[in-house]
Amino acid sequence: MVDNIFYHDVEVLTVSLVDVLVQTTLSAIDSFDPNVGSLEACFLGLLQLLSECHYDRFWEDFGDRRLLKSFLFRFLTLINHIIINPEVFPSDWFVIRLAANVVLLRAIKECSKPLIDSFLDAGYFEPQLWNLYLCLNVTFITQPSLQVEGFGESRKKMLGNAGLDMRIQLGSHLIFCWSTLGDYQASFIPGLVSQFLEVTLIPEADLRTRILGVFFDMMECEQKVHGNFKQVEYELVEKLDFLVNENKGDQQYKELFNTILMEKARNCDLSWRENCLSFVTSLTRLLERLLDYRMVLYGDENLNKQMSCTYNLLNFYKDEIDRQDMYVRYVYKLHGLHVTAENNIEAGMTLFLYAKMLLWSNSILPSNGKRPEEPEWKRKEELYLQIIDYFDKGKAWEKGIQLCEELTEFYKQRANNTIKIPVTLRMQATFYEKMLEEHRPETEFFFVGFYGCDFPPFVRNKKFVYRGLEYERISAFTQRLMSEYPSTQLLTKMGPPPEAILRSNQQYNVIAIPSQPLQLVTLNVNRLCEITAHYALLLDFDVSILVL
Repeated sequence: MVDNIFYHDVEVLTVSLVDVLVQTTLSAIDSFDPNVGSLEACFLGLLQLLSECHYDRFWEDFGDRRLLKSFLFRFLTLINHIIINPEVFPSDWFVIRLAANVVLLRAIKECSKPLIDSFLDAGYFEPQLWNLYLCLNVTFITQPSLQVEGFGESRKKMLGNAGLDMRIQLGSHLIFCWSTLGDYQASFIPGLVSQFLEVTLIPEADLRTRILGVFFDMMECEQKVHGNFKQVEYELVEKLDFLVNENKGDQQYKELFNTILMEKARNCDLSWRENCLSFVTSLTRLLERLLDYRMVLYGDENLNKQMSCTYNLLNFYKDEIDRQDMYVRYVYKLHGLHVTAENNIEAGMTLFLYAKMLLWSNSILPSNGKRPEEPEWKRKEELYLQIIDYFDKGKAWEKGIQLCEELTEFYKQRANNTIKIPVTLRMQATFYEKMLEEHRPETEFFFVGFYGCDFPPFVRNKKFVYRGLEYERISAFTQRLMSEYPSTQLLTKMGPPPEAILRSNQQYNVIAIPSQPLQLVTLNVNRLCEITAHYALLLDFDVSILVL
């Protein structure tokens, strides 16, 4: 009898107060009312009283889909606000916050019933409402107060004993809702790619295993609709790069990602299996490079390794997946590293990697974070001037002259800009004078091979050409290299090492002066004295990669 009376009283409260309280609280939030916290606490207290039967009865009382839709928008928006702004309870009130999340978890799961019953049928599907709901699931799962990995042992034990990893509970529910959408999944591609990706990057193996398969569903869905999965591909690459740089993801994630998606790719339709397998392989290789990059991201002692990792990434974006925007992003990162190390020639050569991609055209290029929206020729011109300045500081005047000549030709033939021609000609004349009058120390170049599985992946079984310091000879260079890799053993023979060395769990280096380092001399050296021609040869290296 008492239970029936209590149930009835709560039912009356629910019908009469919930929507009023929701609207009042949202109004208080909009007006920055100081009583927001008290209203949100009342809202949570009311939700705590509701059972599954109360929710069912509450949904039944909405006879009009439009009224139900409006209420769900308000209800989900308020829950989202409480999760994102949990100031209603102090941060050290762990148990209270845990109880609040239990209440919100049940409320979120109960909201799926009216969504499935009323807004999934043909003619009544509401993509905005569903998007809000799915994103709310993600917001709940990824909220800081549920990330047990950062908790002390006592809190972890409390959650473990209670079986309260709510991330896994709602993660399973999220997969259920996603599967229920069926063909409507296409409405959320690519918008939800980054949301699901953020969930999978939480360091919880069970959660990752449940969610990672969604990416294959997205690829399959887009493949059916458009004949390719370019949108999913673009978004995955973009967000993986961002989130891993935000210190999310680890080696276990890379392995799970490859295992789960590769298995699904092997069993997909033959018409797109090869593309799917290739993409999963590329993403795995990207994850490996991003994790390498993050491992050496901080610390002055890692500057050379950062350069190597950055160069690996920019080559990956250019050669493997043809993402020019990402390529340019890492060109600028590598440029910044060289500027920090005061490697002026390398800073200029790195910017030239981007400049040589551009044409002297009037096409309008969008802003890239470094340059505003502008004509393509204007961006190329500004880059050239910046590169010339770096070459001047690095005493690489031969390379500066080449760019001055190209600018002069552009001003003559295309831009019809006679005002700028004298400026570039004066720069050329200044560079010729410096070449003849100023002393420049010679620099050696060194071939370095890194062999053996004990090396970090970004240099493992790879070969590089390094530019040494001023007057540095091979003995001093070798000593510096070995101080960075103290476990390495020097090989005395050039040429490809045997397979046993490549597969060994040790480190082996080959260090030598290239026998024919200079191949492509574009200057007309007849105009220069003998010593100037010598420096023109020395500078004819692609030195944008590394300086040790």
